[in-house]
Amino acid sequence: MREAGGLVVAQSPDSAEFASMPKSAAGSAHLVLPLGHIGGVLADMARGRPLPRPRSEIEAAAALFRGPGEVERLLRAKDWPATPLGPVTEWPEVLRAVVRITLDSGFPAAVWWGPELIQLYNESWRQFLGSTKHPQALAGRADQTWPELWSFVGPMIEDARVRGVASGAENMPMLMDRNGSLEEVFVTFTYSPITDDRGTVLGIQNSILDTTATMIAERRMGLLRAVATETAGARTPSTSGSWPRPPWRAAPPTCRSR
Repeated sequence: MREAGGLVVAQSPDSAEFASMPKSAAGSAHLVLPLGHIGGVLADMARGRPLPRPRSEIEAAAALFRGPGEVERLLRAKDWPATPLGPVTEWPEVLRAVVRITLDSGFPAAVWWGPELIQLYNESWRQFLGSTKHPQALAGRADQTWPELWSFVGPMIEDARVRGVASGAENMPMLMDRNGSLEEVFVTFTYSPITDDRGTVLGIQNSILDTTATMIAERRMGLLRAVATETAGARTPSTSGSWPRPPWRAAPPTCRSR
């Protein structure tokens, strides 16, 4: 039924006359509920309302996404069974571990998981999304979030996935569309493969630093140095060696000797 796209609701074993029957179905069920709650949930399903989140799912999300930030709050509220990642209770241990490390990191970091590169990121990494990409980028596909960059970064990410070797760049200029228009941003970043114990690449970990302010400051200092070098031997601002006389200023009086 699950493979056909159906929703499976099972009775909880503690509310059944024979616990072995619902217990055998619980592993494949979307929800496991006491018998008295099933009727109301089925009525809600018939009306097209979303399924209630199981307590186990709520507790798993609260534990994994603990923290005071807005990103953590959105992660806890996310309907993960409706995403390609599925319920948090079914996530592999390596995904749980790398997500927790990412959320605890003081540097901007994100996880791009699976063949679809589903995004999870921390508060610091959120700054790169600007006002137009967050929060829809959370649990979204990386290539759909960054279409303006994908012709450049896509091959680098694919290389990391295929070869299992990290890639990146320092102070790389990029044109990001994150506030409604393209803006020049300089970044230092790495794409590191996330592997299981057999070396299979399961996702990509992205760490990134915004170096725009530093690069613009260096660009300005370079311009000032160039101007200073070019004008170091100049005696006046005029190439003729004297200031041009404004047309409205009269010529100085001529002194004649007698």
